[in-house]
Amino acid sequence: MPLKPPQPLVPLALCAIGGIVAADWFPHVGGMRLGPWAAGGALLLALAVYWLRLNGRPTRATACTWGAAMLVFFAWHATLLTSGAGPTLEARIPPQGCVVQAVGIVEDEPQEDAHFQVRLQSLTLNGKTTPCNALILVRWTGNPPRYGDRVEMTGDLHHLEPPRNPGGFERPRIWHRRGVYGELRVRYAQDAHVLEHDRGSSLIAHSLALRHWMERTMALDIEDSPELVSLIQSMVLGSNGESLQETKKLFQYTGTMHLFAVSGMNVAMLAAALQQLLQVVGLRRRVVATLILPVLWIYCYATGLTASSLRATVMASMVLIGILLDRPALSWNTLAASVLAILAWDPNQFFTPGLQLSFGMVAFLLAFARPLQQATRRFTEPDPFLPRLLWSPSLLWRCKAERLVVDSVSVSAVAWLGSMPLTLYYFHLWSPSTIPANLFAVFLAWLMMILGMASVLAGAFWQGLAILFNNANWLITKLLLFVVKASALVPGGHFFVGAPVWNPEMTLLDLRGSTCAILHEGSSFAMVDMGKKRDAASTIIPCLEADGANSIHSVLITKTDAADLGGLPLIKRELSVSSMAVPPDDGRSSVAKALLSQHSSSSLKRLYQGDCWTLLPRIRAEILYPPRETPADFLIPRLLLGNTRILMVPKMTPEVMGALGSIPQESLKAEILILPLGGCDFSGTLALIRRIGPKLLISPVDYFSRLGVPSGEWQGILKKEEITFMRQDETGAVTIVSNRQETAVRSFLKKDQEMILR
Repeated sequence: MPLKPPQPLVPLALCAIGGIVAADWFPHVGGMRLGPWAAGGALLLALAVYWLRLNGRPTRATACTWGAAMLVFFAWHATLLTSGAGPTLEARIPPQGCVVQAVGIVEDEPQEDAHFQVRLQSLTLNGKTTPCNALILVRWTGNPPRYGDRVEMTGDLHHLEPPRNPGGFERPRIWHRRGVYGELRVRYAQDAHVLEHDRGSSLIAHSLALRHWMERTMALDIEDSPELVSLIQSMVLGSNGESLQETKKLFQYTGTMHLFAVSGMNVAMLAAALQQLLQVVGLRRRVVATLILPVLWIYCYATGLTASSLRATVMASMVLIGILLDRPALSWNTLAASVLAILAWDPNQFFTPGLQLSFGMVAFLLAFARPLQQATRRFTEPDPFLPRLLWSPSLLWRCKAERLVVDSVSVSAVAWLGSMPLTLYYFHLWSPSTIPANLFAVFLAWLMMILGMASVLAGAFWQGLAILFNNANWLITKLLLFVVKASALVPGGHFFVGAPVWNPEMTLLDLRGSTCAILHEGSSFAMVDMGKKRDAASTIIPCLEADGANSIHSVLITKTDAADLGGLPLIKRELSVSSMAVPPDDGRSSVAKALLSQHSSSSLKRLYQGDCWTLLPRIRAEILYPPRETPADFLIPRLLLGNTRILMVPKMTPEVMGALGSIPQESLKAEILILPLGGCDFSGTLALIRRIGPKLLISPVDYFSRLGVPSGEWQGILKKEEITFMRQDETGAVTIVSNRQETAVRSFLKKDQEMILR
């Protein structure tokens, strides 16, 4: 029985991860920083290791080595979390923000929406200028600067805003991992100036210049296809490709999103292409590894030295160094060495989805890919009773082709299974189409990589040859898009997964100017209004996907305008909508008229006073207005969420006030009232509230409207009426859950606060 090679770095890597996770949970206790204490403990354990080695006690020395590794990484990560300029700056920013003047150097390349990171040099707050080395996020107005520019800015400095709705992007948590603790918003172009150029790292500046030249070379003669050019640049060089949001959705649904980031897949494809080329020349294995190693680092340099490309290149380098040292090309020890190198550089990398997916998938492949291949290869072997002398060339070629297919399917299946837990956790997505999609997509992406790099090499001396490679790459990219789109359209090829809800639930999203409520019962979903188009893409669809929605049973539109109906096209494109109910009149909005004309008349119902629209089995909408003889472009519904009555009132215009006055008081009664109080007069609105008699009033807030913010006096007025008041600028989204005995109301921003209505 062959001896298994030792894997001494594996327990060290596990100890390092344990130390980082422990430091993330307990960076300090009772105000006392634990980093220095952990560093002291690590030093004592290191001395103990030395003493135990001298006295011939290797087992105890090994255990102390593991403990020292855990304490070292604990101390390193705890120090980064509790010290530094970022946390210090965050403590100086008041909750409401402040106006500051800042001078700093642009740390990364500005994006299309003119946001970028700046390393501060000085900060002027309340008339006092102090040195500052913190990293902040800047939103710039006007022409953005370049990497390395020294800039002077005046603007509003705020804490990073947390997500206000379920499924939102966790900005503070993500940016804190990158060392960013504040955001500066420059409102006017004259408040920002470039003082100097080329003050950043010359290494990164030259790498960005090289990448821009490579991007221009790969776009020669195919500039009239900007989407395909962006796709090629994104997949070969890891460019941002902000214009590819819709295309990226297709790649996400088919489990091929990893092709966009410069990750282990890109580096492995480049290394494999170089290996095939160099082996044709007849070079030995070690010589091939020696030549590939610097090429991979040059490629990492050309991609802008991003975290993902550095992570992938470090891991590939460990594999190549293992070949040079006559060690297994890819083993647990190599994987552990890569983990240790990356976490020593930046412990926060452990908490990024990219690292978890990359190393988790590689670990799964190491554990299960080879056994599965060996188990399935027997189906591709010739008949064991057929003598080898009778094996024909056609039989051999067929067996090799079958083995290639079986091995590819096995690897793809293992990678899919290995990535499934994290994909469900981060993206709430299960994609059975991943296995067949990856079989074709990875091969086509490999061809795109070869053609892209060939175009860059040829462009250095002969643009005509580069144009030839670019047109070939254009064709391959079109084929890749066809494969991905076809895989995404396969019925059941992907669906979102969420926890079922047994009690009727309503989530009123905080959209700051438009309206949308998501209703959830069991595994079924319904909606009241659909918000604006931008809300659908940024907030509504992510919330539905996070909850596991794959279709919408029914929709109730309370007002036919762009603020309540504009998200319909995007939502219908992502999710099927079974039926929709709207007001009797299309109103004056040209957007609403166009959208309603595109909807099937058989699934569109006009509602009037007295109608009852069943949204979900235990959620109904009673229509209180308008009467049949009074066509209107808005509805006033009272939702029955289980046993809880929820009255939804639109913005208080004279027309709405007149409509409410015509409704009998008993029909208006509700435990929860949803009413925008911005711009409302006190006497008339208070009289209406008394007629309704709610226990809770939820007010949407529109900061973009002059009359969209409720007066501060409402808090005291409603308190005297014994009505709980929730402003959505303070609570974010509000979730209402009704059961037989009580109704729970929870704020998304203030998760520790819950109101119970009985």
